[in-house]
Amino acid sequence: MSRLVLHEPLSAGMDRTIVIEDGVIASIGRHAPQPGDRVVDCTGKWITPALLDLHVHLREPGQEHKEDIETGCRDAIAGGVGALCCMPNTEPLAFEPATIDHIIRRATEVGRGVKVMPVAAAVKGRGSSQLSDYRALRDAGAAMISDDGFTISDEGLLRECLAQCAEVGITFAGHFELPGPDGLPNEPIAVERACRLAAATGARVHISHVSTAEGAGIILDAREDGAPITWEICPHHLLLTEDDIERLGAQGKVAPRLKTRRDTEALLQHAIDGEVDALVSDHAPHTDSEKSRPFDQAPPGMLGMGCMMSVSHKALWDKAADPDAWLRAVELWTDGPWSVLGAEGPKIEVGAEARLALFEFGETTVRPEWIHSRSSNCPYLGVPVLLKPWMTVLGRRAWRRDSLGRLAPLEGTGDRP
Repeated sequence: MSRLVLHEPLSAGMDRTIVIEDGVIASIGRHAPQPGDRVVDCTGKWITPALLDLHVHLREPGQEHKEDIETGCRDAIAGGVGALCCMPNTEPLAFEPATIDHIIRRATEVGRGVKVMPVAAAVKGRGSSQLSDYRALRDAGAAMISDDGFTISDEGLLRECLAQCAEVGITFAGHFELPGPDGLPNEPIAVERACRLAAATGARVHISHVSTAEGAGIILDAREDGAPITWEICPHHLLLTEDDIERLGAQGKVAPRLKTRRDTEALLQHAIDGEVDALVSDHAPHTDSEKSRPFDQAPPGMLGMGCMMSVSHKALWDKAADPDAWLRAVELWTDGPWSVLGAEGPKIEVGAEARLALFEFGETTVRPEWIHSRSSNCPYLGVPVLLKPWMTVLGRRAWRRDSLGRLAPLEGTGDRP
C-alpha cells in the first residue's frame, strides 16, 4: 500500500503524526504530505498498541458453527485486538502438537494479521487423567497450558501437571472452581489450592477469570508470599452482577457465574489500584438456538471482543470517575497481558511493526453493528459507553469503523472482514 499517515492522534505524552511505510512505523513527528500518501485525520482519537486478549474461544476445530479462526479474528480486529490466546476446549481438545500447528497455520492464512497464540490442553481428553506432552506442545507453539472448560479436580493430578509445567517452563492458565459446601462451584477453595500448589512446585500459574472478592484476596496474599501467580478479570465480572441475570436470561449465564455487587466493587478496586495483571474478554460464542434454551440448559459464555475496551473502560470510569481510568484500561489490555506471557508487546516507536488501535471518545451505546463474530450472544447491546473502537492497523493492513460501528478496510489496505 502507499504510505499511511495517521495525522495527530493522541496518546500519553504524544500527539504527533505517525507515518507507516510497508507496515513499519517510519516516523513520528511533523510530516509534510507526499504524493500518494493515504492521510487519515486522527485528531482527537486516542492511539494505543494493538490489544492482547489472553482468553478467547475460537471454537476451531470442531465447533465452527459457533465461530472459527477467521470470524473470531474479524471480531478481534473490530475491537482493536491484534493478538489473542485461544483456549483448548475444542472438539477434540487441543492436546496434540498437530492441532496447535493447525491453529497457527490457519491463523496465518485467514487471520488478517491477528497473532493467534494457541493454549494447549493439560490432559488428553475430557475426564482423562493422562497429561499431555507439554514439551512437545511448547515446541509446537503453545503459549500456555490450560484446563479451561474441563477443570482438573483431582489435586494429585493438578500437582503433577504443575510440576511438569515448571520443568518445561510453560505457564499453566487454570479455571479454578471446585464444588463448595452448597454444591455450587466455589472459586476461593480452588484458588487457594492453586496458589498453594504453585508455591510448592514453582510453576507459573495464571488464575483465569477471577470473579470473587475472596479469590482476589487469596491471590494477593499468595503473591505477597512469593508465589508465582498472575491473574485476570473479565469485564462482565466488573460491570454485571447476579442481579442482572433476571433481565439477561441465558445471555447472562457465564462460568464463573456472575456474582454480587460486593464482588464487582472489590474487583474494580483491585483493577484501579494496579493489582490485576490483565483484563480479558473470555469471548465465548454460542448459537442463538443454544442461548434460547432455559437458563439451566443453556451453555455458559458471552462475547465479544468488538466492544471489550468500551465496556471495561466504562466499568473503571463508573468506579473512579478519573481520567486515569483510560490509562489503566490500556495497560490492562496491552503491557499487562504481555507480561503474563513473559513477552514484549508491540510498541509505538520508529522501526517497530505498526500494530495499533485507535479509539474515539464520546457518549454512545454498544450496537449490533459492533459485533463481527459468527455468533451474537453479546449482553452489552444498548449499554451506554464513553468510547468506541475506531481504527485498527496490523502491519500493512488497516480497517476503520463508520459512524454505526461497521468495519471496513481503508482503501488499498487489508481485506474486507
